[in-house]
Amino acid sequence: MKLSIALLLAVFGLVSLAPVTNAATGHWCGKPYGARHVTVPPTPNVNPNPPVITTTKQGFAAQFRYQPYLSTDAAGSLVVNVPAAGTYTILAKLADGTVLLPATTVPTSDLTQEITGLDLSKVNPQLAAYNVTIVFAANGVAAQTSSITLYKLPV
Repeated sequence: MKLSIALLLAVFGLVSLAPVTNAATGHWCGKPYGARHVTVPPTPNVNPNPPVITTTKQGFAAQFRYQPYLSTDAAGSLVVNVPAAGTYTILAKLADGTVLLPATTVPTSDLTQEITGLDLSKVNPQLAAYNVTIVFAANGVAAQTSSITLYKLPV
């Protein structure tokens, strides 16, 4: 009896190994691993990086410090980059002409400057983005006009 149980276990044990020895090369547990298989791109991340600032003139750039703003926010701030230290005038307005930041003179000793005091109380909360025009002026002459987006969401 002991011999028949041992023989039975040995036969079923060898039979259960048969599919492993016949497995296709390059597969493991039915999943493709090998050069002949197309690689699947990873799942995209949900905006892991800060927005890329693009401008037409090198050195001038602007972006809101925090995004999105909420309906409870009355003021905001803007981070600007300028090509050289000096005094610049910066204006921020919505596409409909609403001024968020009146022409403000900003003396810069650093190329990146944060400007506080943007008036967000004039912006109605909505789910869609607002287009904001930023005008940089140096020595009273407009040097660059950039367009960025502003989100002010309802709470």
